[in-house]
Order: sequence, then C-alpha cells, then structure tokens
Amino acid sequence: MHDIRRFIEIVTEDEDTPAGPVKLYHITNKANFKLNPNYAPEDNALSISPRSGHKGIYLTRDVEPWVNGHDYLRAFVAEIYADPSALEHDTVGRWSSEIFIPADQFEKLKVNRVVPLDVIAREKYGGHGWIERSHGHEFDTGQEITDRHHRFKDYKYDKDARTMSSDEVKQIKQHFKVGSKARLKYR
Repeated sequence: MHDIRRFIEIVTEDEDTPAGPVKLYHITNKANFKLNPNYAPEDNALSISPRSGHKGIYLTRDVEPWVNGHDYLRAFVAEIYADPSALEHDTVGRWSSEIFIPADQFEKLKVNRVVPLDVIAREKYGGHGWIERSHGHEFDTGQEITDRHHRFKDYKYDKDARTMSSDEVKQIKQHFKVGSKARLKYR
C-alpha cells in the first residue's frame, strides 16, 4: 500500500481547515444526484489494479483536469465533503488527482450541493466557465459574453440543482448541450 498521508496532504493543501472534511467533486448529468451504493462505474484509466466492476464513485479534488485534460463534460457537478478517513485505503490517488471511494465508505461522504459545471470555474478561478465561454452566453442569465476577461470576484452560487424547478434544470441542460457542442468543434 502506498503512503496515503502524502495524498491527504495534497488534496487538503488549500483547505481552510485541513483537519476537517475534504471537498471533492463528481461530474454528473443528474441534477438530483445522490450517492448510489449499487453503482459500479467503469474504469477508463489504464491501471495495474483495474477497478471496473467495483461499486463506488470516482471523485476529484479539481474538476479542471477532467474537463480540459480528459474532455469529461457533464452538465452538473456534485460537491461532496469526505471525512479524511474515507481516503485511507489503497484505491485513492490516480491520474489527475482521481479518487475512487468504494461504496462501503459512502457513510463518510456527504453531498453538499449540486451545481452547473460553470459554477465551479466561476467560484474557483473567478472567470466564465468552460461551457459558457464556448457557448458565448452566460449560463445563468443567458446574456451574451462581451468581455471574456470579466472577473467574478468572490462569486458564490446560491442555488442547488436538487431543488431547482424542472424548467431551470432543462434550461441549464440545453445551455450545456449547445455549449459543449461548440466547445468540441474547436478542440
């Protein structure tokens, strides 16, 4: 087993309270995302110990490598808080800070919120999100983006997709569909 202490240091290095929960993310098309202990995701990475067929979830500390590095595009992101003890097993730490949490560790995870993908870019980097930049229109207002260098200072999204109306979810998914198609044209 590899040294998990260093991995925990890496994933908590810019957290306000390293001893507290670790903030992780999962990209999804489900606005009403829930942890599913019966789901066994595919393992798309080459690995000495493949995990296909194992029940659990893939999480990441940073969505950006999944979006820009692997073109994993989904309309929503689940923000999940993990007790650090959920990371103390030998299935963590892969490409792009990918983390596999087995289903038997789900009691140590809490889905904090589910938000549109572009929210993460605005909150973390202070700029327009990946999809809205490709679409040319802001995901939340529909306004045309005229200043691609606009900064969202201290941006915090105050909605949770799990409580949005079906019309709001439909609008976000439609925006995502158009924006992701535009994005893929230029890649």
